[in-house]
Amino acid sequence: MATLLTNGLTVQDYYKIGGVLEFELDALEVGGNSTDFEKFPSLVNILSTGFELPATSMVADPKFLAQILVHGDFWTKLHAYTYAMGGSVVYKQLPSGRYHARSEWI
Repeated sequence: MATLLTNGLTVQDYYKIGGVLEFELDALEVGGNSTDFEKFPSLVNILSTGFELPATSMVADPKFLAQILVHGDFWTKLHAYTYAMGGSVVYKQLPSGRYHARSEWI
C-alpha cells in the first residue's frame, strides 16, 4: 500500500485543486502487480535517478477514465487521474528497494 509522505495536502484536495503529493510504495504498485519494469532496458540504469511510467492513452477518453476511477485500486486511480489532468508521476527506487513517487498536476 502506498504511504503518503506529504503533509498539508490531502489526496481529496489533490483531486480538486492539484499540487504535489509524495508517496512511498513497493515495486508491485509501481508496475501494476509486476516488477518486470525493473528489467526494461530503458529503465534499468535510471531506477534510482528518476523515471516515468506514463498512463495509457485511454485516460484521455472520459469513458475509460471514469471506469478506471470507479474500478481501479487507489494507486491506479491516482496515477490515471494525474495523467488525465496533464500531470506526471516520477518514480525513484530507494536503497530499500521500495520507491518514492512524486505525483504532480497544477
